[in-house]
Amino acid sequence: AMEGLKPGQSSASEAAAAEQKASWANLKTQKRAYSDAWLSFLQLPVPEDIYRKVLLRLHSAVIPNMMNPVMLADFLTYSLNQGGMVGMLALNGIFVLVTRHGLEYPAFFCRLYQLITPEAFRARHRAQFFKLADIFLSSALVPAYTVAAFCKRLARLALSAPPAGALIAVAFVHNLIRRHPALVVLLHRPLPGQTGGSSSEAAEAEAAAAAAGAGRDVYDEVEPDPARSRAVESSLWELQALRNHYCPQVSTLCAVLDKDLTERRTTSEVDLEPLLAASY
Repeated sequence: AMEGLKPGQSSASEAAAAEQKASWANLKTQKRAYSDAWLSFLQLPVPEDIYRKVLLRLHSAVIPNMMNPVMLADFLTYSLNQGGMVGMLALNGIFVLVTRHGLEYPAFFCRLYQLITPEAFRARHRAQFFKLADIFLSSALVPAYTVAAFCKRLARLALSAPPAGALIAVAFVHNLIRRHPALVVLLHRPLPGQTGGSSSEAAEAEAAAAAAGAGRDVYDEVEPDPARSRAVESSLWELQALRNHYCPQVSTLCAVLDKDLTERRTTSEVDLEPLLAASY
């Protein structure tokens, strides 16, 4: 067959083959094809178990290899808005897009706040969820009133959560307050008119405060926006109730909140890892 080719035909065909090979070997071409394949796949109806596996690995196996990872924002936002386990698993991808690829998602903390439900303490992937929540809330840029709302929600849910969930909640609250010393007031909020005088004066101030309705909690637990929940005006009275918890591990852990959390040199955060590994 080669005998019938003219002298220039062989070199031309070899050059065309080499060019085609070089095109497919190009990293950008491969990333573009990979991205197109994933974007097409994610538009298909897939079984629930496959859907969860995709969300579980999207941040580590797919996003780093995509041409423009922000193209996944619609899919991840849709998944996050579903709430429940699917919403939890979508957090990883959203976090990567926000921190590494410049995605703007102003309602992020609202969505995270809404995912902290009683089911979160019993979910199969609760360890991963709370690790992510810990990362998100570790930033010093998160407003104190937002962190206060997370503290209140966690403390409130701890009252009805299983012991393993209550342990996670108490440890989480401790770490959040230690990172934001201004929130110590949630642990030691003086009553209106209480000035630290004699016991009789303190009793009178307490009676006056009770008559004025100071014993009512202003925190709105059904408000979906943490900024509007009025948590920063409240107190963590739930922790006092947890000191009398029937599980001794929960009541004992509450003692970590007795330390002066404004002194960062003499205190340390509670390690969440062994608590997250606990079974129900």
